[in-house]
Amino acid sequence: MVVLINNTSISATGPLGSTDLTRWHLDTSSDGKVNWSYDSSPERSLGLQSFETKYWLSLHPKGPTLPDPEGNPLKAARNGLEFLKQFQSPDGLVIACYITKIPFSREVTQELARYLANEQRSGKSPRDQGWGLHVAGHSTVFGTALNYVTCRLLGIDAEAPMLVRARATLHALGGATGIPTWGKVWLSLLNVYDWEGVNPIPPEFWLLPDFIPFHPWRWWVHSRQVYLAMSYLWGKRVKADLNPLLNSLRQELYVQPFESIEWFKCRNLVAKEDLYSPHHPVADALFRVLGLWERVCPKSIRHAGISRVHELCKMEDENTNYQALAPVNKVLNMIISWDQDGRDSEIFKLHEKSLHQFLWMTNYTPKLISKERLCQAVDVILSLQNLNGGYGSYELIRGPSWLEWLSPAEIFAKTMVEICYVECTTACLTALSVFNQHFSDYRADEISLARQSAIKFIHQSQRPDGSWYGSWAVCFTYATMFALESLSLNGETYDNSIRVKKACKFLIDRQMKDGGWGESFESCEQDVYIHHQKSQIVQTSWAILGLISVKYPQLDSIKRGCQFIMSRQKSNGEWDEEEESIKGVFNKTTSVTYPNYKFAWTIWALGKAFKQYPEINWNI
Repeated sequence: MVVLINNTSISATGPLGSTDLTRWHLDTSSDGKVNWSYDSSPERSLGLQSFETKYWLSLHPKGPTLPDPEGNPLKAARNGLEFLKQFQSPDGLVIACYITKIPFSREVTQELARYLANEQRSGKSPRDQGWGLHVAGHSTVFGTALNYVTCRLLGIDAEAPMLVRARATLHALGGATGIPTWGKVWLSLLNVYDWEGVNPIPPEFWLLPDFIPFHPWRWWVHSRQVYLAMSYLWGKRVKADLNPLLNSLRQELYVQPFESIEWFKCRNLVAKEDLYSPHHPVADALFRVLGLWERVCPKSIRHAGISRVHELCKMEDENTNYQALAPVNKVLNMIISWDQDGRDSEIFKLHEKSLHQFLWMTNYTPKLISKERLCQAVDVILSLQNLNGGYGSYELIRGPSWLEWLSPAEIFAKTMVEICYVECTTACLTALSVFNQHFSDYRADEISLARQSAIKFIHQSQRPDGSWYGSWAVCFTYATMFALESLSLNGETYDNSIRVKKACKFLIDRQMKDGGWGESFESCEQDVYIHHQKSQIVQTSWAILGLISVKYPQLDSIKRGCQFIMSRQKSNGEWDEEEESIKGVFNKTTSVTYPNYKFAWTIWALGKAFKQYPEINWNI
């Protein structure tokens, strides 16, 4: 539902044609908000494109040729920074828009279609010519069905070659009846799947007393907000009005006639290509109980539950200026507003106004932060430490771990409750340690205790091979860098810590022949380090930063890593995204592309290496 307006490998034309890319303009000047606009005027009233706009549209802005760094990491880092500065910004989407009748411009429609065409897989097997859960994944029913539907809603003909191939893949995978729960909800909203085929998501859950151990307020925040909105939509069986296109989709998505499908039997049907986290028997038992509850639920209680959910969604909308926690629940909340408040309501118009910010995201330039605000930030960090010393992603752990037994999310792992993460804990430990160096008079005793507790958690989380598992990027390399940096700020180095020695050995043993490091996204899924087929500059930077932070004595490994990074740099200071694989991840199965990582981490690693080791002869 959330898409990029373009990608780094642009085909000549898309299935709906293509726009003149030189007429697109990116504006991020309003509090970091993103706005893409298309200049269709003959006189090009929006003027010339910025360097930043050209870069993100892969129009290859070259910039000046910079001085040869001559093997010097600091000069290479400065060249990278010079390139990066040129595009520094000034100060389920399609389905939701179709249901709520929000039109896209012709230009946006064309580029969305072209993006999907570019990201369609072209595997050798007919079972892998659709779309995956993420851009690096194999074809799945979830990715193929939702992206196929998106293409049709955008106006691509069912007999277009790309959709003929995608439909063949979908049918080879068993059709859309095997789509995971989130997909079942989206297709039900569109009225091309039946709500009878969705496991119960009762809004009455939100009427339960707070002390109930499985109350939704105890769930992980992302799951909580998504299922909050889904419970309203399921409770009211919200769905689009049928029309010829939707009737056609009812036939295109399945391997049997739509009218003959026994929807109740599809509730727990998930294709093996999509099934990463099978339901726990407790979840299946709960769904059976909720199915019985659905038969006897009084209308007054259902109405009260729906009203409560709408109230909570409205609070979320107002609290986030109608942007919501994340794109998925943003568009779900928007559909709720459309259903409850109406297409012409002011609330819905506020949703619509913020919608296009989700077509693309960018960074926001930071401003100098006062001591008062830093102290407030420390207050928050101290308040969010869990009893085991670790930190979660958003808030304190609210519920017991057995709530994972109730998870209906077949395509993700560890989604029901907040847990402690190595990266979050090490980041908080690093922040507290650096803060304490500058403001030692503020809550010093409490910070000291928090640091000791966090260090204990980090020690306990280290694996026997010396590594740490990363949950927010790929994977062991990433988390090990964070762990080493935080431990070094608390006195642990290669010379005095057995744990640090083991971690350094883990990294050094995985350095590749060309001097770089490369770890595959599969490490996240398989829970074991898996080499990428070639070295990656970002992961090499992570390894270098980790080794430098703990004063690793064998400088040749660090030197070779830096030389590898410099060998990938272009004459204008740029590093090419096409050479890089997936870097980010969440919930073990879903990848995230961070295009700015290839600048931020490489510049940092090269600059730090040069500063830390002035004695190295980098030219040899």
